[in-house]
Amino acid sequence: ELADLDDDGFITASELGIYIKSSVSKISDNYQTPQLKSLSGDEGEFVFLLKKDIIISETQIPEFQPKTFEGFGDFYITSEPSGAKVWIDEKELSGTTPLLAETITAGYHKIKAEKGDYTAESFAQLNVDEMKKINLMLELGSGILKVITTPFEAMISLDRTFKGKSPITLKDIKAGWHEITIKKDGYSTIIKQIQVGSNKTEEVRVTLPELAMLSINSDPSGASVLIDGKTSGKTPFSKNLDSGNYEVKLEKQEYYDDDFSIELTPGEKKDLQINLKTYMGIFSIISEPSNAEVLINGIKKGLTPFDIKLKEGNYNIALRKQEYYKKELTEKLNAEEEKKINIDLERHKGSLDIKSNPSLAEVFVDGKTIGRAPLQISDLTTGTYKLEIRKKDYFPQKQSVKVKVDAVKSLNFDLISHASINLKLRRLNTTKYLWLCGSIISAGVGGYFKYSADKHYDEYKSATDNATDLHKKIEMEDNISTIAFGISTVFLIPTLVNHFKQSALKKKWDLSVIPKEDGVSITMGVKW
Repeated sequence: ELADLDDDGFITASELGIYIKSSVSKISDNYQTPQLKSLSGDEGEFVFLLKKDIIISETQIPEFQPKTFEGFGDFYITSEPSGAKVWIDEKELSGTTPLLAETITAGYHKIKAEKGDYTAESFAQLNVDEMKKINLMLELGSGILKVITTPFEAMISLDRTFKGKSPITLKDIKAGWHEITIKKDGYSTIIKQIQVGSNKTEEVRVTLPELAMLSINSDPSGASVLIDGKTSGKTPFSKNLDSGNYEVKLEKQEYYDDDFSIELTPGEKKDLQINLKTYMGIFSIISEPSNAEVLINGIKKGLTPFDIKLKEGNYNIALRKQEYYKKELTEKLNAEEEKKINIDLERHKGSLDIKSNPSLAEVFVDGKTIGRAPLQISDLTTGTYKLEIRKKDYFPQKQSVKVKVDAVKSLNFDLISHASINLKLRRLNTTKYLWLCGSIISAGVGGYFKYSADKHYDEYKSATDNATDLHKKIEMEDNISTIAFGISTVFLIPTLVNHFKQSALKKKWDLSVIPKEDGVSITMGVKW
């Protein structure tokens, strides 16, 4: 009951706070000074009933009325931080903390201090002739934020924390600057900075603009769409955007960028068709022969026939192929141009320098007559050729020759005459027959002495007085016969050697038939 300061049977929270603060301050000799924060009018007031049979309504809850006593005292009021304005019982004092409030009626008083958005409240009992020291700890105050949107049901976020849908009243908002975000499908998002004052109500009324629709198609499609420098998608492109001005860019590889500005109004649907222009052209390269290697600006690209896309500009094009001269040219390619290039490659070439002994022999290359030696054949493509040299009364000579690039191949042919071969054959034939005759004669001699020895042997078997002479004669004849047959065999070897030489010479010069100077030919053969 000591806390019932106005003896009305109710102890309000404010009365309880004043009583507790006064009692604690008195007991602690002002070392402890509890602070009391009053509730706002919207929040109501707590009350304690002293009598159980009392029934009250809202209108019966009393307002705090300062209780006074006869006499006066003084308040010395400080605050942290200092420089705050001060009210005693809702009456503003002149000056700021620290300040001295003199001649204040003794009793219970409500003291409030404010500095900017910081505030503090306290209840204090002032005794007669007392110098009461009050220190107020200022805290950031709170306010109320009321948000109304057109249309309703927009989502409201305060400092990026969702609070609910509009219309909405947000209480106990710390005084100061806050970020409010207002969103609704189909409408532009609004972000605003709102300053809420301490113990004040701020009202925000916002009309949300409808979103605009931007659609972009391009030819070709697949172009990247950048809006205000940020990649937003690829064509075909469609997006809701806030109304306003935008910088749009379309990018696609092998095409020029397309930059333009647009203005969108609320609810507008804007459709754009953009035809992109390529900066590429096409080289279509064909060569004769095909499968030539293609180099563009020195870099290998492929084999002919060959197509390649390139940026417009000047290019060095080179074709090369084994056994062909490299071909180079400079070509300009324009955007959107398809340029056809036909290139005939030139085969590597070399030369033949042909001489013959005797001279004036007819020269044939791959069966075609070219001229008479001495002869130089230029601009022959590289490769292998069949070369033949012919001259009357001489045997032709054939040879395969390889012509190398940019080289001169020198060839000397010593022709063999028919007469010289015939002479060699005759000499071989004569020599062969001489050795053959010698072999035959030796064989005949051996046969004769063999016969004579056999005959004397028959006589030896019946002889009486001349047996010794016959025996010696038989031994001599046998020895001569053996030697003769041996000589015959030795003479047969060069006969065969000359025969084989003759056959080899005929085969080398293809002499199954040996021509004679008068045009008559004879066939030669030897048998024994």
